[in-house]
Amino acid sequence: MTEFGLVQITRQRVRQSILHSFTEACPACGGSGVVQSRTTTINQLERWIRRFKEESGEFRLLLRVNPSLASMLREGHISRLTKMMFKFRVRMQLEIDPTIPPGDFHFISVKQEKDITEQFK
Repeated sequence: MTEFGLVQITRQRVRQSILHSFTEACPACGGSGVVQSRTTTINQLERWIRRFKEESGEFRLLLRVNPSLASMLREGHISRLTKMMFKFRVRMQLEIDPTIPPGDFHFISVKQEKDITEQFK
């Protein structure tokens, strides 16, 4: 009963909607319908490198990114990648990998020869 003396009846959904039954999540956006901007991804890159430099003694990395992010890192008279290398005093080699989603990146340690992205996220 509500405060007005009415009886409320609700219906509980027992199964998934038909849309969920016949569709699957987009691999690029994870099903959200939006993809992270390249500027946001570059800011995440810089935060990752900052943590890496604070916790590691290494200074050589291989950076794997999507082609659209790679083009943004390479643009300009002095590329953004070069600016990051000077700012953080780390040597990075850029590798383009079209299988990586646009808002993602992978760092490979040249010294250890393994993916260390999750260690410093």
